[in-house]
Amino acid sequence: MGNDALRCRRGTVSIGAIAIIAVFMIAVSCFALLIVEYDRYLYVVKVSTQKLLLRGRENLSVERLETSKLKVINKGSVTSFVVGIFVRSGSDIQYIPLDTPINVKILSEREIVLPDGITEEMDVSVITAYGNVFWAAESP
Repeated sequence: MGNDALRCRRGTVSIGAIAIIAVFMIAVSCFALLIVEYDRYLYVVKVSTQKLLLRGRENLSVERLETSKLKVINKGSVTSFVVGIFVRSGSDIQYIPLDTPINVKILSEREIVLPDGITEEMDVSVITAYGNVFWAAESP
C-alpha cells in the first residue's frame, strides 16, 4: 500500500508541475503579444505625427491663368502632390480626381490644365495628398 500512495503523489506532482508550466507559458505569450501590439501602436502614432507635421509645412499658391489653366507655386518647405481639383459653382462643389498626382517640388511651379466645362465664374482649388485645399486667386 505504501508504493501505491507514493505513485499517486508522484503523478499529482507531475500534473501540478505541468499545469504551472502551462500557465507560465500562456502568461509569457500574452505578454509578448502586448509588446507587439504596443510597438504597432507606437509606429502608427509616429507615422500620424509625421504626416501632420508635413501637412503643416505645406504652402501652395494657386493662380488661375486662363479659363483652362492653373499655376501652382510651392512656397512651403515640403514637396507637394496635387491629387485632385475642387470646382465650386454657387453652393455646388464637385471633386475631380487627377489620373496621376502632380509633383510640385519645393520653390517650383507647375501648370495644371483644367477639364472641359469649367468656366471663369467657377471657383477652383487644388487638393494635395496631405489633405490641404488651396483655392485659386485670379491672375492680375
